[in-house]
Amino acid sequence: MSHIKNLFNRNRACSVVILITIVSALILFIFPPRINVTMPTAQSQIVPAKIMEPDTVYSQKFTSQVESLKRIEIHFATYEIKNTAGSINIQLKSEKGKIIADKTIPLTELSDNTIYQLKFDELPDSKNTDYELLIKYEDYQEGNSLCFFTAEGGTPYTENDQQSSNHSIVMDEVGKVRDYSFVWWALLFIATSVAIIAVTPAQAKKGQRQ
Repeated sequence: MSHIKNLFNRNRACSVVILITIVSALILFIFPPRINVTMPTAQSQIVPAKIMEPDTVYSQKFTSQVESLKRIEIHFATYEIKNTAGSINIQLKSEKGKIIADKTIPLTELSDNTIYQLKFDELPDSKNTDYELLIKYEDYQEGNSLCFFTAEGGTPYTENDQQSSNHSIVMDEVGKVRDYSFVWWALLFIATSVAIIAVTPAQAKKGQRQ
């Protein structure tokens, strides 16, 4: 009898644990935790664009794929030329034209094949929201050499509001996404517990016969 009692106590304990797991999974499904993520905007072959020209504004419009967008990483190249003077300006604007970030970067900080991180305050409702990235020379010096990387696909970038190719500027969005991984682990745990409970009556009968 003690064997049967122990089996049913285990059955009852499993039921309580399953109930707690279900409640926790529902809470995390409704209010999932968010994890940091870097989301590339280009998936196809990446190539350097032509050398940036003075008096030209390069514009890239995009729809954010992450929540709480807080940084954009832009890939630059100089074709192995070391710039000793000059600067560029990078802006990020909302779809309504509000300036979110406005940075002037000396070209001495942008070496060949480097990634510049444009940082700003987190944008909590950024996912599926449209933004515009603007790049131009702030101070052009003769002999300056700088370009950004591009790739096919996405919204083509423009030069002074004119489309010049079918490429988009390569950049990575850094923000957060909702993490539902715990829900899947919870479902696996529940399935395993149900299987254990289903086997318990058979074990109890076997023990009773013995």
